[in-house]
Amino acid sequence: LGLIENAVPWLSDPTRAMNLVIVADVWHSVPFVVLIISAAYVGLSAELEEASALDGANAWQHFLYVILPLLRPAILVVLVIRSVEAFRVFDIIYIMTRGGPVNGTMVISYLTYQKTFSDLKVGEGSALSFLVSAFTLMLAWVYVRLLYSKEA
Repeated sequence: LGLIENAVPWLSDPTRAMNLVIVADVWHSVPFVVLIISAAYVGLSAELEEASALDGANAWQHFLYVILPLLRPAILVVLVIRSVEAFRVFDIIYIMTRGGPVNGTMVISYLTYQKTFSDLKVGEGSALSFLVSAFTLMLAWVYVRLLYSKEA
C-alpha cells in the first residue's frame, strides 16, 4: 500500500510483540465471553425492566442495580475460566514468538515447556507445573467463594 516507509518490527520488538500476543489472546477469547454473558442476559425476565421502570429507575440504574447483580454468577464463571486460560496461554506464544524477543513474551506455561523439553530439566518443569496448578486452584477457590457468598 505504501502507507509506511519502513517495515514495522511487529514481533522483533519485545513491547510490540507482547502487545500483539495480548491482542491475539483477546481476539481468541472475546467470542466465548460474549456467548456466556449474552446467554445469561437472554435468560433474564423481561418483567424486570418493566418493574424497574415503574419504580422510576433510569437505564443506568436498571443496569447497575438490576441487570449486573443478576449477571454476577455468569461474570464470575467467565472470570474463572479466563483466569485459568490466561495461565495456560501457550499456543499463541509458541506460534508467534517462542518466548522472544529477549524473553519479552515469556510466560510461565512456555517457560515450563522450555525447561521440560528444550533444556531437559524435567524436575524444574514439573515444579513449575505444580506451582501453576496450585495457584490456579487457589484462584478458582476464591472465585467460587465469591460466587457463593451470602451477599450474592
